[in-house]
Amino acid sequence: MPKSTRELTTASGAHPAALQRLLRTLTCAQIVTEVQQDHFILTPLRTCLQTTVSYSVHAAALMWGDPFLWKSFGNLEQTIRTGQTAFDTQFGMSFFEYQQKYKPDFCTTYNACMNASSRHVEVAKTYTTGFANAHHVLDVGGGLGGLLHILLKQYPHLRGTLYDLPHVVADAQPFKENNNGRYALISGNIFESVPSGADIYILSHVLMDHDDEKARIILRNCRRAMSGTTTTCLLIVEIMLNNTNASSNQTGHLSDLTMLVLTGGRHRSEKEFQTLVESENFFVRACISLPTVDTIIECLPV
Repeated sequence: MPKSTRELTTASGAHPAALQRLLRTLTCAQIVTEVQQDHFILTPLRTCLQTTVSYSVHAAALMWGDPFLWKSFGNLEQTIRTGQTAFDTQFGMSFFEYQQKYKPDFCTTYNACMNASSRHVEVAKTYTTGFANAHHVLDVGGGLGGLLHILLKQYPHLRGTLYDLPHVVADAQPFKENNNGRYALISGNIFESVPSGADIYILSHVLMDHDDEKARIILRNCRRAMSGTTTTCLLIVEIMLNNTNASSNQTGHLSDLTMLVLTGGRHRSEKEFQTLVESENFFVRACISLPTVDTIIECLPV
């Protein structure tokens, strides 16, 4: 049912004229429609902002609207000149250190954003043979456990282990429920160790947050966890860049620039992934493109 600016002003406490200007701008983005003079109605696009849909961008909208995030882009020029991470320059510590120390609420929002299920569904639907033949999947740095939740739902024979920092694992507890003991939570630090005993290890949107030196430490710990076995594999799920045709992957390169500004991490090309994993005794067996912007990079231990 259409709402007038006056009604929306009363409900939100906003300034009437300012709200009207915002609403008319939102019509350009097809989020609302002005059905009659000064009366607006939401379009179907509104569902993207609901938390109950698999393709929700609700958490992402909250995350990117946080000033502490976008303020870092004000130091982009210095980052381009020096190569130093803009966030570190702005706040005097790393992105992850700052949010854990000063922004616990943002930490929850960030993990919810990373937990968005649409990209997880495609991983589960695409790597079917691998998951069907596995017994135990370990999600390294798996956040709130959304990927494991989907995998265990689609593959009833699987057991899953979520491994992440203690404060993250604490928020993942609800995903453990209703899985008949098939879901384990382990807290720890991926830069120190990774638990052993799984058939498939997954690094989903983890390496992109780190430079090559730190990424090698994570891979090294995964490789140690897989030592003594011949049937394990590592799945890296990330955006893969095409450096010979950058214009074909606008999302990837914008995200890569974001990593440069916020975390000092990066997205990588297929060749860069190959070089990275080979340095830690893996080899790339296959690269599987997903309907999303991501690629599954299937790595086997040497």
